[in-house]
Amino acid sequence: MIAPAQRAPAAPIAAPRTDAWTNSQEYLDEWCANLPQCDTSKFPAEPTGPVFLTGGTGFLGAYILRDLLVAGFRVHALVRAENPTTGLARLRSNMSDYDLWQPEYAHEITVLCGDLES
Repeated sequence: MIAPAQRAPAAPIAAPRTDAWTNSQEYLDEWCANLPQCDTSKFPAEPTGPVFLTGGTGFLGAYILRDLLVAGFRVHALVRAENPTTGLARLRSNMSDYDLWQPEYAHEITVLCGDLES
């Protein structure tokens, strides 16, 4: 298990500005600059085992899944589906919507069919 990174307490994130911004990228850059940074020096240099992922069919999940696969992790993804083939198709479709899917990813994903809500 990876120990949580040690870091100083983060400053509170500033509330969004109330005046009208014409450049949303400027707002996003300012907001992101105030986010606490993760100390990645404690992470292993190489993948140490598979990762369990939920939410892979969502917007953020697509990017997390891609990053895990690019980093060399094997991913066990929980997907609402009747069978693993359908589940993999849902992950592939979602990642393709954001131009993230690569055919070689299919061999690094194990689909676990289920639903955390039930």
